[in-house]
Amino acid sequence: MRQKLYSFLICVLLLLALAANWGFGRLKFAAPHPVPIENFPRHIGDWTCVEDDPVDPAVQKALPTATIIQREYRNSAGHVVTLELITGKSYDDFHDPNVCFPAQGWTLFDHKILNWNGQEVNFMKATLDGYTEDFAYYLAGGYLANIPMGGIAQKKFYAWRKLLTGEGGGSLVVRMSNAEGPGSMDVLKSFALTIQPVVNSMVKERK
Repeated sequence: MRQKLYSFLICVLLLLALAANWGFGRLKFAAPHPVPIENFPRHIGDWTCVEDDPVDPAVQKALPTATIIQREYRNSAGHVVTLELITGKSYDDFHDPNVCFPAQGWTLFDHKILNWNGQEVNFMKATLDGYTEDFAYYLAGGYLANIPMGGIAQKKFYAWRKLLTGEGGGSLVVRMSNAEGPGSMDVLKSFALTIQPVVNSMVKERK
């Protein structure tokens, strides 16, 4: 009797494994919905855009369907934060800083996942030729921790999410950076919390 039960359970597990393999193999990837980042405010709270940085043509060529904005914001205390917004029609356009930064010669360290007012944020430091910056980034509208942006695992995750909820997942990468120094992370967090309502509103409206 027990042997028959074990045989039955093994058959059930095999069928479940085959079903999962079939589903993951055939399921179409969820596609993100681009966000109109061109409408992102140039003045938010105590922060004002002081410069628009041109997008590197090589980066734009590598991310053909992406829309990218790079700006420098300054507050009344003189702190400067660089903001990069990326939106597009494919998760392949959401390049992972853990890959592209080292490719440009940066050394990354002090990786951690922080929670800033309910938003899970990836934080790290990057150094190049003696210069060090703090970086914080996340995928607005949904982020699966520790899975590289644009990676196959994240695509499958969002595909299943779309199948169950009808929602394609996050569609806006928010990346912020500033020069490392005393209180630099606090400045970065302050800026992130200031723009968070705007980011959330844009993603919600797009949905």
